[in-house]
Amino acid sequence: MAGVDAARGAVCPLQRCCCHAYLTGSGGRIRRHGTATSCSLSSFWGGEWNFLRQNFTVAPRASGWMRPAVAVILKYLNDQNRPYSTQDVFGNLQREHGLGKTAVVKAMEQLAQQGKIKEKVYGKQKIYFADQDQFPSVSDTELKRLDSQIAEMSSQVQSIQQSCRQLDAELKELNSSMTTPEMAKEIAALKKECTQDAEKLERIRCATNHVTPEEKEKATDLFDAILEGYPKSKKQFFEEVGIETDEDHKVTLPDV
Repeated sequence: MAGVDAARGAVCPLQRCCCHAYLTGSGGRIRRHGTATSCSLSSFWGGEWNFLRQNFTVAPRASGWMRPAVAVILKYLNDQNRPYSTQDVFGNLQREHGLGKTAVVKAMEQLAQQGKIKEKVYGKQKIYFADQDQFPSVSDTELKRLDSQIAEMSSQVQSIQQSCRQLDAELKELNSSMTTPEMAKEIAALKKECTQDAEKLERIRCATNHVTPEEKEKATDLFDAILEGYPKSKKQFFEEVGIETDEDHKVTLPDV
């Protein structure tokens, strides 16, 4: 604030003139380059304006709502140390820090104006990156070591990704399989079904009205001989005689 104190020390006959209000009420940081002389209201818009421009500089300062964005973006660009557009930075930081697009654009433009980051213009596209002067110089040996380290870490990443894919496949297979309680429930249901089928089979075996395959074949031949001279259909003949077939009861005999 030394610049502000120096500005306030300038001799001004009218303490409430626009010159005085400009010097004492500016929101920026005022740095003085020379020695102030007296000013008057009548001459302010003339020579005194040139005097102000020559002797004072108003440096831009971030507004209160922009300061968090400026700090976050500056740290991000320095940590990543790679070029980004405003859209890239907005997309990468919006979810974590809740930065708006306008705040990102203004903060990056301000950082570039202050020289804290560098700006390159390619047509209509602006690219921003960290000031490389703040980083120490790297020798060829160090570059080779870093390249080797990058190659090694890239190999590790590929190996980990392959392991992740295998684990994902195993997880999908396990999710599609029955759990232990589900399997126990299914086994109990199958055992119950087997018991019911066994009881039914035992009842069939104990029945005395079985028809052997030979008897069935003889009966079929007899029916065919009768039906040759019967004027009606086979179904009507069976209904008149009172014969029930497997088809009537929807019985399907298994293949033996």
